[in-house]
This record gives sequence, C-alpha cells and structure tokens, in this order.
Amino acid sequence: IMPIFPLNKKYRLASSNHAWELQQLTKRKHRITGEVVETWKAVKWYRSTEVALNEAFELCLRTSSAEDIREAILEAKNLLASAKQLLNGELNPKLQIENARLQSGADTTDKLKAEVLP
Repeated sequence: IMPIFPLNKKYRLASSNHAWELQQLTKRKHRITGEVVETWKAVKWYRSTEVALNEAFELCLRTSSAEDIREAILEAKNLLASAKQLLNGELNPKLQIENARLQSGADTTDKLKAEVLP
C-alpha cells in the first residue's frame, strides 16, 4: 500500500515505487448505472517530494476559491500545515516511525532485505 496525502478537497499526493503523483478529484458518470461517481485522476508526476510539494502548493493556490487576500493566506497556511505533516510523517504513523528510526541513525537495510527477500 502506497501512502496518499490529502492537500485539500480537490487535490492529493500519492506515492508509487517510482514517483509522486498529483491527483485531482473528478466526477464522471458510471458506464453501467449512470450514477455520478468521484474518482482520483493522476494529472502530474514528480521524482522528488520537494518538487511535488512546491508545484502542488502553487496549483492549489492558483485554483483556490479565495476571494480576497485573507482567504488566500488562510488557504496557504492550511496547505503548509499539510506539507509539514507530510514531511514529518504525521499523516501516516508508519512513516513517522520510519522517520524516527532514520533520524536516530538506526540501519533499516536488514528490515528492507527481510521484506524484499523471501
């Protein structure tokens, strides 16, 4: 299972083995039932977390429904809080544990080998 980090109601970042995906919530009609369903569609791909966060942040602000500078600043603060949580691993307890392990200098090579090799 790859981590998914919500940015706001319209966008999220999803991780894969090779890249970060910026995904946008879209609505479409179900082919059989005709119901309107919400799905996440990948719109951009990034190799680094830093670039993904920078571009996602800018896109979210540009497409914001903010009507004045106060609303735009509030939205920017919310996006920054989400980014901090992402970088600190607070949105995903497994990431938080792994980040603490890496910061303490503990070697995760043996753990990774155990997960990859039978």
